[in-house]
Amino acid sequence: MSSLTPPLHVRPGVPPGRAVRHQRADLAQVLAERTPLAELPDVLGRVYNLCGRAHTLAARLALAAVGALAPVPGDESLRALHTETWLEHTRRLHLDWPRLLLAGHPDLADGQSAALQALRRCPVPLHQPLADWPGADVLRALAQWQAQSALGQPADAWLRAWSAHGVQALADWAVRADTWLARALRQALAVQAGLAPERHARVAALEFHRDADRCAAFAQAVLAQPALAAEPVVGGAPCHTGTWSRGGAPASTLLAMLGSRIAEWLRLLTPAARPLLAAQARRCAPHAAWAWVEMARGLLLHVVELRADGGVARYRVVAPTEWNFHPLGAASRRIGDLRPVDAVQAAQQVSLVMAAFDPCVPFIIEPAELPKEAFRA
Repeated sequence: MSSLTPPLHVRPGVPPGRAVRHQRADLAQVLAERTPLAELPDVLGRVYNLCGRAHTLAARLALAAVGALAPVPGDESLRALHTETWLEHTRRLHLDWPRLLLAGHPDLADGQSAALQALRRCPVPLHQPLADWPGADVLRALAQWQAQSALGQPADAWLRAWSAHGVQALADWAVRADTWLARALRQALAVQAGLAPERHARVAALEFHRDADRCAAFAQAVLAQPALAAEPVVGGAPCHTGTWSRGGAPASTLLAMLGSRIAEWLRLLTPAARPLLAAQARRCAPHAAWAWVEMARGLLLHVVELRADGGVARYRVVAPTEWNFHPLGAASRRIGDLRPVDAVQAAQQVSLVMAAFDPCVPFIIEPAELPKEAFRA
């Protein structure tokens, strides 16, 4: 994890607005002012290295929409987006979920070891772009690897059960299967069962990007108000974004959110009539443009405005972390609703929330009455 990604400071059980502190550096503006435009997308992808390729794609799309770079072919951008998302899901499920879902559990070390061993058996190196892999044969090999190492059953059977019965199917599978992923989900079931009911109204799913006019209005507001990029709101309220919200569904139970990530991980290797993910870019003013991409962590938005001489006047990045961990956002409210009785339970409950919303983001638990616990990806 890059040191440029500061940890979230979380306090379970405190009122909304105080459960999460997030100190976000506005690096995009500084980098855009000092980096040649042709190099800026790759630089942003390296600096914002959580889903870095998605940042690179969003920057290229935004700069192309404003006329600063050559257009990005649609097929190429979607292929890159699906590649990045599958790779990111693979990394997070194997590297972060065991650490988070088994936090405070005696099987933590064994669970992490089993997930790493499964990752080493992946048919292709994870650093190799999916677009460069041979087609159907490798995709079949990857699907078989998922089925054998993570599911213990064919992916299509798992998906059918998930589509028909949702969380109940996830729970049945977690109890029945004997894979590293099922064992981690069994512990998530146990932690979820001990959570107190939510006390706060649910946050709406992020949907404004589907309307070009509303997206343009938000992009122009973000350009004019830098603080809005750090704590974004629509109509005065934060929204949530993730795999579960692609179709506008609510952020229901944490288990449903975990299940939606597994489902998308499997579906990305399954032939479909239309792409699972989308990307779009438009001008919102004569010298300004926005681009959004749906990535593993949710919706990513880049907004750029050029000066008359072609240099960057303003550049904003609004990532899923800013939406979900807004002081009044969905994840922050979930953390505020927690009622742990000791440090171990605090670690388990907070880690479940983090695994569901954003497993690659580092965080530090800071309940006033409990010892500080630090977790870093």
